[in-house]
Amino acid sequence: MVDLETRCDEAFDQCLAYARSIHDDNNWTVYREDDGLIYSSHSGETDHEVIRGQMIVKKTPEEVFNFLSIPFNKREFDYVLTTLDVIEDFGRTKCIFYQNNLPWPLDPREAVYSEGTHKDPDGT
Repeated sequence: MVDLETRCDEAFDQCLAYARSIHDDNNWTVYREDDGLIYSSHSGETDHEVIRGQMIVKKTPEEVFNFLSIPFNKREFDYVLTTLDVIEDFGRTKCIFYQNNLPWPLDPREAVYSEGTHKDPDGT
């Protein structure tokens, strides 16, 4: 059986490869714009709905990267988050328990997922 660190690294690598593959293609459809935010959905080859939000952030790329690389900062922008615990921190990736409290008609959800950060050599 594969250990947890290997599974987290593999899951993160797969997500990173997928995000790169759809980042610049033309299959994005804007479905909402308000207060400087642009929300788009992706119609590609996946069983999951993929959504992205775009906005202008008045911070340096380094400041944004540092903020997003701390899992507990999710509390500042994820309004349905009730519990977030880092189960294991492997350095490059983290195994995280996430619980939310979604409003009716949805039910609260729990998930264990892999989260990581990656910086390309050009700094992006």
